[in-house]
Amino acid sequence: MPSATPTRRLRRGNTIDNISILNPGNGLGRFDNKIVFTENSNGVKILSASSVQESPSLFTISLTLETPLSGFTTSNPPPFKVDDEIFVENLGLNYDSSSYSYNTFKVVGIVTNFNSQNQTIIRYQVPRSVESVISYDKAFVVNENDLPKANVLLAQSSFFSGEKINNEKSIKNRKDDLIKNILKIEDLESIKIGDKVKGNLSSSEGEVVKIDKYSSNLNIDNSFSEIFGWKESKGKPSSNEQTLSDNNYYQNFSYSLKSKLQLSDWNSQVSDLNHISGFKKFSDLQIESESTNTGVANVSSSGLNVSINSFGDITTKNNFDLVLELDRGGEARACA
Repeated sequence: MPSATPTRRLRRGNTIDNISILNPGNGLGRFDNKIVFTENSNGVKILSASSVQESPSLFTISLTLETPLSGFTTSNPPPFKVDDEIFVENLGLNYDSSSYSYNTFKVVGIVTNFNSQNQTIIRYQVPRSVESVISYDKAFVVNENDLPKANVLLAQSSFFSGEKINNEKSIKNRKDDLIKNILKIEDLESIKIGDKVKGNLSSSEGEVVKIDKYSSNLNIDNSFSEIFGWKESKGKPSSNEQTLSDNNYYQNFSYSLKSKLQLSDWNSQVSDLNHISGFKKFSDLQIESESTNTGVANVSSSGLNVSINSFGDITTKNNFDLVLELDRGGEARACA
């Protein structure tokens, strides 16, 4: 809602030099651009008032005015004439302008009574029945042309991000936004069109003229597929299927001789006659049980047979590609 900005432009007369607005106020509408001056001292004092009902919704008010000692004259006429707009103050309920949003009344009749003191009467009409006059002490009537005029410039006030409105809802606009016409609120259940909202900190006020509610269902997917967990059970010490690798026995440069004789019985002969330089030999001792049953047994002779099943180059380094990465096109390639 706008707030008022002071201005110095006045019409008719120089009795008011400037205007100082101590409190610009808030909650003003865009068309609340009129300042009404009250307690005017440049009007004519009202001595008495009476009313006559013309119809159920029309009443004629007659005001008797204070005049100079010799009354008004043709050279010094009263400051009113028929069809002039007048501002009536401090007279009573439904008599004065304050009962009608501080609007003026049109003069429908005037009795001048020249040269007669306090005998001039002016008349205007109102739509409601009047009450008794409160007091005539500060009752004045002023011609609209003699009222001070001020040009009003309205500046639109702003709400603060994060402040509460109506002591309950918090504003969720961005902090660097100038919050004037659009408020973002998480919960709109208790707010309806036509409601008044007021900021607790800014004191800015506004009327809800439109409500936009947004809801959405989001289907969220990942941009890169990654399978969590282990592809194999290798390297899991806690798995019962896993054993520590014996890289001394199981390697490319080792061989084992399977024999019924233990290593000490044939080691020197093999080392001297058949051992390949750079290889490590092992013995797989074969233990055979003998039957205790009596009978004819075949006696077989044992011989030494060394067989090399594969060859290896000690200068070769084997690379193991166990990792794949996906490029932006979704193609899989090995990591060197």
